[in-house]
Amino acid sequence: MAELAQEGAHAYGRILVALVIAALISLALPTTVPAAEYTVDSKADQADLDPNDGICETALGTCTLRAAIEEANQPEGTPDKVVFSSLFNGELTDNIIAGETEFPRIDDALEIDGQASGQCMTAAGIEGPCVGLRLNLKANGLVAFAKNVTIKGLAITSSNENDSLLRVIPVAENFRAQGNWLGVSLAGDVDPMAEGIELTPGSEVATIGGTSPEDRNVIAGAKKAGLAIRGASTSIIKGNYFGVLPDGVTPAPNAIDIAVADWDRYAIPGIDQANQIGIGGKITASGLATPACDRSCNVIADGTVGIDLQGDPSDDHQLPVSGSVTVFGNYIGFDATGAPLASDTRRYGIYAGEAEWVFVGNDEPGTGNFFSGGLYGFYGEGGAVWRVEGNGFGLGPAGSPVPPPAVAAVAACCGAIVNGNAIRGSATGIRLRGSESVVEANSIQETLANGILVEGDDNLVAGNEIVGAGGAGVRIQGPAPGLPASGNFIGGEEIDAENEITESGGAAIQVDGLEASPNEVARNHGSGNGGPFIDLVGGANEGIAPPVISAFQSKAEGTATPGALVRVFRKASAEGGELSSFLAQAEADVSGKWKATYASLPVGTILAATQTKTTGATSELATTSAAADPSGGGGDKKGGGTGGETGGGGGGSNPTPKDLTPPDTKITKAPPKKTTKTTVQFKFTATEAGSSFQCKLDGKPFKPCRSPKTYKSLEPGKHLFKVRAVDAVGNVDPTPAKRTFTID
Repeated sequence: MAELAQEGAHAYGRILVALVIAALISLALPTTVPAAEYTVDSKADQADLDPNDGICETALGTCTLRAAIEEANQPEGTPDKVVFSSLFNGELTDNIIAGETEFPRIDDALEIDGQASGQCMTAAGIEGPCVGLRLNLKANGLVAFAKNVTIKGLAITSSNENDSLLRVIPVAENFRAQGNWLGVSLAGDVDPMAEGIELTPGSEVATIGGTSPEDRNVIAGAKKAGLAIRGASTSIIKGNYFGVLPDGVTPAPNAIDIAVADWDRYAIPGIDQANQIGIGGKITASGLATPACDRSCNVIADGTVGIDLQGDPSDDHQLPVSGSVTVFGNYIGFDATGAPLASDTRRYGIYAGEAEWVFVGNDEPGTGNFFSGGLYGFYGEGGAVWRVEGNGFGLGPAGSPVPPPAVAAVAACCGAIVNGNAIRGSATGIRLRGSESVVEANSIQETLANGILVEGDDNLVAGNEIVGAGGAGVRIQGPAPGLPASGNFIGGEEIDAENEITESGGAAIQVDGLEASPNEVARNHGSGNGGPFIDLVGGANEGIAPPVISAFQSKAEGTATPGALVRVFRKASAEGGELSSFLAQAEADVSGKWKATYASLPVGTILAATQTKTTGATSELATTSAAADPSGGGGDKKGGGTGGETGGGGGGSNPTPKDLTPPDTKITKAPPKKTTKTTVQFKFTATEAGSSFQCKLDGKPFKPCRSPKTYKSLEPGKHLFKVRAVDAVGNVDPTPAKRTFTID
């Protein structure tokens, strides 16, 4: 089930990315040559004398912004353009002060370009808009009610906290907002507003921002949302600053930076879906080369919520997003330089709520988001599919630790996929409060409490690297006192699916709860944990006891619950919180007897075993030491009677000793500790000829590899490479060779 869900989500994500790229290509097509161009040469706010004569002219003989919009609205169907004279230079006095009447609605294709001759050096001392627009009415600002409307290069503020400074209403397809300061004056001051931009149903295929600095919108000081998308589809939001001033570093929070919701219509029954919303985009290699948030990256800096996909519970018309949303390559809780910025007021980096198709990051370089600060990095309460992959929580774009979210990611309902993320320093790394989620191949380090906390049913936790958790590496407990958590599967049946759990303050894996709460603990490994490797508390896992085990050099046997699966492991030490490697497994027969064989081990090797009942309940570990193989009577030996492994029968000779020494691995070539290259290569050898190798990078599991091993298109930051040798008879190097390096 989990594999099918993961495969389906991944395929859907690929399709979605393709759709977003197609939309971007269509939006990049050249615009039509304007039928008429009007030049605003006045800072006043008079109406046009005759909106039908094709001449922008007021009673004072000037062309105002109001008059230009009125003229451009006639006749319908002709795309026009409004530019501004050299009177507007981004200075304090370069403001159009709106009168007591709302601006006319934009009813025809129109481009208003406040930077047609390039950006101006503003009064704030930063390049930006040349034109200021000051609104005085408690109403919407500029309203687009036509296809192909573009608003560029305006610094729009309001004295009365207008509903929306820019509002796009039905039929207004192909809207663009680029290079604007919303809620920020030409002097760089914040002037609080209700909302910066609102896209309503029918305003499809909108572009907010762009990949160049002159396309960047700065949206700050919103009492509601900096950008609100309500029932609109195929929108691209890229390269903007939310919650900071135009310098990119000074905090100026919005309550919500980006809000996306489906819209339940007022009069006509039906739901307008928000769908194919792209926030950010894949960052190119050149963009990854610096820690700055540039190209498609959005700065989503501060405020209560960074991205809200749940809708508004106080408004029956705003519902959770049922379409697809991708969030790639953004800085959430950072300023534009990559420095952490989220304040104590930040509650959610991304609040997915009950949104249905949410993709936060991907497995490709340049698609991951970075999260700093706040209570939750990502919080999802359920949906068709949501996937959190390849992101950094508590890890900055330069690769250094930053203040983390208290909980990096929460799956509060069902079917989540949390894969390949790097989590540093949170109180809890990943919290599963629902069912049927997959948590795989994450690197979770130095959490104050548990690395992964499971409070639901039927979740899979596999292939993760959990280092230095203050509590348990993985903890399973009921969602509330008296309620069980059951059916969870920790680890796997292959080495790549094993969780590596080291240096936890408590047990590596702890299961709390009622007896009627079976959870399976399969293959896992690790060392240095402060408690037992598996710790069942309060009668958890049906109160199952460990199996009885007797061990020899090449076999183990004993008794267990009839039908139980017994897994046998090798230990490198007597340390209770250590488990080295999986050896073999066997099923107990109807009388409870079991026997498992494996490659011969030295006498005295410490072994451990668990049993898992047919209900899925796994026990704690039973341990023993391997005794010498019996010299006769070994029915599992080659030959007959009491002969040895190679004997011919009768009282034959003792078996020939096998190779029991694991190989040692050495890295012979590696990148320098600091490099600017995103492609690196390693060479390595083993002390035993004929050995094979297994490699891993960062939080990924060990996989077979060959020397030399090359990694391409790596993200900037700190990386950890490990390689271990496996000799011809299966002995694994227990101390992999390691090398850390940083890509600047």
